[in-house]
Amino acid sequence: MKKVTLLFTIISISCFAFAQNGLTTPRGSQKAEVKQTIGLSEVTIMYHSPAVKERTIWGGLVPYDKIWRCGANDNTVITFSDNAQVEGKNIPAGTYGLHMIPGKEEWIVIFSKNSTSWGSYAYRKDEDVIRVNVNPLQLQENVEWLSYS
Repeated sequence: MKKVTLLFTIISISCFAFAQNGLTTPRGSQKAEVKQTIGLSEVTIMYHSPAVKERTIWGGLVPYDKIWRCGANDNTVITFSDNAQVEGKNIPAGTYGLHMIPGKEEWIVIFSKNSTSWGSYAYRKDEDVIRVNVNPLQLQENVEWLSYS
C-alpha cells in the first residue's frame, strides 16, 4: 500500500509541476504568417496551416460553393498597412477577416470587417468590405500544407 501511495504522490506532483510550466502541445495545424512588401505597403496574412493528409480538399473537406475560413483553427486575417486595391476594388488600410467561397471554375474572395470571429462560423455578409471573383490557377504541384505567397 505504501508503494501505491508513493507512486500516486509522485505522479500527482509530476502532473502539477508539468501543468505549472505552462507547456502546451502544438496544434495539428500550425500557426503561420506571411508578410510581403508591395511598393511602400506591407501586406500580412495570419492563418493556421492544415495538412492534406491524403484527403480530398476541394469539393471534399472544403465543399464547393460554401464559405471557408481560408485555414484552420482560427479566423484567417489579412492586414494592409496602407489603402490598397484588390482586383481593381479599393480597400482601406486595416485588418480584415479573410474568407473564400471556392467553386470549380471561380472563387469568391471576401474581406470582412470582422477579423476576430472564430473562422467562418460567425460570418455575416453585411460585414463584407469587398468581394472579388478570381479564377483559381494551379501554379505549382500539390503541397502537403496550406501556404500563402
